[in-house]
Amino acid sequence: MTTQSISPDQAMSISRLATQPAPGPRARAIAEAVLVNAQVIKEHIDKLCSFILANADHTRDDRLWPADQQIFGLNPLSLAHGACGTALFLHAAMGQVPRESLDWIVNSPVSIDAYPPGLSTGLAGIAYTLWELGQHERAEEVMSLCRRSPLRLSDPGLMWGAAGWGIVALRLYQDTGKDAYLDAACEAGEYLVSTGIREDDAMVWRTPSDSQIHFGYGHGGAGIASFLVLLGDATGDDVFHATAQQAMAGDLRGGLPQRIGIHWPRYRGDQATFPYFIHGTSGVGTVLIRNSWRTGWEAHGERLAALAEDSFCVWSILPSLFDGLSGVGEFMLDLHRLAGDPLAEARVHRIAKSVLMYGVERPGGIAYPGRWLERLATDASTGSAGIGFFLLRLHAGGPRFLVDFGVSPEKLQAMSHG
Repeated sequence: MTTQSISPDQAMSISRLATQPAPGPRARAIAEAVLVNAQVIKEHIDKLCSFILANADHTRDDRLWPADQQIFGLNPLSLAHGACGTALFLHAAMGQVPRESLDWIVNSPVSIDAYPPGLSTGLAGIAYTLWELGQHERAEEVMSLCRRSPLRLSDPGLMWGAAGWGIVALRLYQDTGKDAYLDAACEAGEYLVSTGIREDDAMVWRTPSDSQIHFGYGHGGAGIASFLVLLGDATGDDVFHATAQQAMAGDLRGGLPQRIGIHWPRYRGDQATFPYFIHGTSGVGTVLIRNSWRTGWEAHGERLAALAEDSFCVWSILPSLFDGLSGVGEFMLDLHRLAGDPLAEARVHRIAKSVLMYGVERPGGIAYPGRWLERLATDASTGSAGIGFFLLRLHAGGPRFLVDFGVSPEKLQAMSHG
């Protein structure tokens, strides 16, 4: 995987926005936090891998590794709950996936009828995984199914809908130069432009499955903006760039003031608010910090320092990546690595210390409980793989899972001018 490229000028712009002094004794106390020993993190990651390797079951066809029970209502391969997310973690941590496990993934049957097209639970996520694992021919076969799915224009969001499979199409276009992938991404982008609901200088989308206007990275405007801004880079089309800014504005309007800042509900009218990645403040901030250097995003970027303060927490019911502590930790890590914020460094290590406490020692290694802490799970959404991605990035750097996708704005811009 390749890291997202940010120029020195972009980094300075982000830094000015993200490193404003955080007020109060709370911030000062956090700044004194002790960093987690790097060797402790490395050994923990190794034990996560050991547990995953020891618990692969290649005789089953409903799942390869222990996962949250949602896998049995979805499919065995999905990026969020199935084998693909766990395999990508092993590949990132170890440099490879065991041959037998890779063969299980490659040879598992997929079809338009049995699999949705989306990123987190469907064909696009599987194609992306196969591409990352070097199985390029199979990846393109699966992506061709995604592009023919009758459901491909049935949801706008990043996790389940057009924005998600659109960003995978952009990755394949970037790496292959095949216009068919850019055409597919443009189809997704045009669908989003045509279905957005204009509200003054903002835009929101109603999700057909529940008729709600969702916010955040997974299903709302932030995730949609992260795709559209890259599509604008690839095409040079100002409409996509403008719609991305409007999508971000729509999400920023959706935040609700809380006692310690602004948190985001899952959808308009929902009274529960969250600081997390897929739903909540951390996901909104994730998109802002990667794009606040862009022309026209300055007003959005001014909110970044407040989002950093609002999202920070050291305890949660869940340690997980999607809707738990690890996702918040990833945003703090963004603030430290992309903006050089020393307070964020202290905070990310404080979160890591909390996350490590949830680990469960087993003879084969360490595992984490999944959703509702009811069973050990190794999937990316609720379990060890997602938590492992956070700890691995804290230890060794690298791209952010489900955010960077190996897509470079500079490469796409060069291709659009080529």
